[in-house]
Amino acid sequence: LLLVALVACASATSLYDKYPLNFTSQRSIMTLMTQIEAKLKSGGPMDAITKMLDDFEATIMGEQTQHDALYGQQMEECESEFVFREREVSDAVAALTEATETLDGCTTQHQRASGDFAITKKQIGENRNYLATIEETRKREAYAFETATEVYGMTQEAVQGALEILEKIFTGELAMIDLVKHTNTMLKNTVKIRKAHMMAPIMAALVQLATSTGDDGDQKVFEKVRDMLVNFGKKVQDEYFAASDAEEAAIAAYNDDKQRLEDTIAHLEEQLHNLEN
Repeated sequence: LLLVALVACASATSLYDKYPLNFTSQRSIMTLMTQIEAKLKSGGPMDAITKMLDDFEATIMGEQTQHDALYGQQMEECESEFVFREREVSDAVAALTEATETLDGCTTQHQRASGDFAITKKQIGENRNYLATIEETRKREAYAFETATEVYGMTQEAVQGALEILEKIFTGELAMIDLVKHTNTMLKNTVKIRKAHMMAPIMAALVQLATSTGDDGDQKVFEKVRDMLVNFGKKVQDEYFAASDAEEAAIAAYNDDKQRLEDTIAHLEEQLHNLEN
């Protein structure tokens, strides 16, 4: 407002320059009184003195009228200028308020975007780490299954070979020591697939067969060992089928998880790109 007042005063000063009061022809009251005194001393006519007074009054009134008109015009222009400047100040204040609100909004949005950027970047890292973990786990599981598959196959072959050796022992073509050596190989294979406990009854039956007296009991022990080998082979086969089903389920779950994580990472990276720009 002080600025507006100063501008208004400056404008008023310029009006005096534009409409100056002309006092060049003015006569002072002292000069008039001196002239009247001279007229009276010289016995001059009263009409002349009256005319001098009337002229002086007319001059004063004319100057006052001119001054009043100029004052009115100046006040009108000053008021107009004041209203104009006041409106400009009001507009400037409104613009400043709007700009401040916009700045506050932008600042809040920037802070939110910065927070979202940090969170999104962290989520990308976490998902990538989890993806790397399940990939590494899948590799270990696949290797373990491949190894187990090989051992399962070897064990099945060993069971079949043990049955053949058992038949030849019964017919006298091979000795018991041949079957013992063979079953030792089977035992090593079952240890690899963590099924050694399944061989314990078979090993006990083989000891019983090796220490048989050669009577009718041999036939029963022989059939017992054979049945145990057959059952063992079937259990190994069932274990392999179960492991195969589990591997297929693990592969399917891994593929689903991998696709989900890759889609999530792609979506988060797109969000991160948008936040950066």
